[in-house]
Amino acid sequence: MKNLGHDFDVFKDHLYQVNEEVTAKIKDYYPDLSKIRTYLDGFSAGNNTKITISDVEGNTILSVDRRKSYGLSLELKGFTVVGRNNIYVVEVVYPFSIENLGELNSFTKIRDVALVCLVLLVTLLIIYLHFSLVRPLTMLNRGLETINYRNTGANGDFAMPLKTYKRNDELGDLTRKFREMQQRLESSYRQQTEMIASISHDLKTPLTSILGFLERLLGRKASEERRKEYCRIIYQKAQDINELVTGFNDFVTSDLEGSAAGNKDIVDLREFFDSVYNEYFTELKGKGIELYRYDETGDGEELFLEMDIQRIRRVFANLVGNSLKYADKSGKIVFRCSVRQNYTIFSVEDGGPGVPPEDLTVIFDKFYRVDKSRSRQKGGSGLGLAICKNIVESHGGNIWAYLPPKGGLGVSFSLPLVTGRNS
Repeated sequence: MKNLGHDFDVFKDHLYQVNEEVTAKIKDYYPDLSKIRTYLDGFSAGNNTKITISDVEGNTILSVDRRKSYGLSLELKGFTVVGRNNIYVVEVVYPFSIENLGELNSFTKIRDVALVCLVLLVTLLIIYLHFSLVRPLTMLNRGLETINYRNTGANGDFAMPLKTYKRNDELGDLTRKFREMQQRLESSYRQQTEMIASISHDLKTPLTSILGFLERLLGRKASEERRKEYCRIIYQKAQDINELVTGFNDFVTSDLEGSAAGNKDIVDLREFFDSVYNEYFTELKGKGIELYRYDETGDGEELFLEMDIQRIRRVFANLVGNSLKYADKSGKIVFRCSVRQNYTIFSVEDGGPGVPPEDLTVIFDKFYRVDKSRSRQKGGSGLGLAICKNIVESHGGNIWAYLPPKGGLGVSFSLPLVTGRNS
């Protein structure tokens, strides 16, 4: 600061010298005003100054302004005696410009320090942007270029730094979403692989039996009774294969239809529940199975559902078919219907062996079986409940399993009621 003050004192002294130079010339050329004007014109143009000459009463005698630029300036007044009774006041307006500042040693030092600080700041900013923005985005881009079904996990080529996942800004959110996409892709690939392996295994078992019995039929003579027995077994195994293929086709169809809008109709809840009950009552009675019905919707206002009737009937068909496979000797299946808030709850219960409590949340997974060997004996593809889940969720509902108090297995699913309908 001392150096800066000294420099300004030097600048002020320079201004005094300019003022003294001008007043001396005016005194030399007096009383020839034309020479004074000529001199002042040249000086004003050469030094970018404004010069005004006035008397002691403030009357302007001569004013010259040849400045090329305006702005911050310093004014200095001086007095000169040009005659026995004449005193002139000479006012010089001198510009305080960047060029003038550049002549100050202290300003030059400040400028140099500021430039060094600016360069250092820009360098630090570039480094920060590189590691906090450019590098993570580059890694994300590399991950998008290299990601595939086999390169999605933590052991793949792509790995983001842990601190990137913990960021609370948009980039951290983008990184977490990308990681979630990786995990979904990995899960989808694993499910597809397991599906193919399960289908292959389930088809291989009956095909092996069919090939074995065909070899017996072709390789040696057998009694007519044996031949009929072999043909019956081959037919049954072919039926098992057909059921597996049909179940898989139904699952794919339900998955595709679940993403489409579908053809939904407005139906009366109670009428629909009665029609489903009547449809299965006679069929199950012929098989020695008693079907019980509990309508817990009350006797109040009319209730309506918006649904694809055929697909919801398929849900009931799969649940009833699953119950028939494991129904106990008592032969009892229960239908229930209730209303909770803005949803209706349908339930199907049987008196079979049920499932372990820890398996209640996974029985809707594709190809799930509590006992794989028993399931093959009973038949089925392991896709029935997965199909039900797809259909129910496509209608905006949920499906879950539970263990009834008297044993067996119960499956409930919810469907949203139509609101704002005038009866």
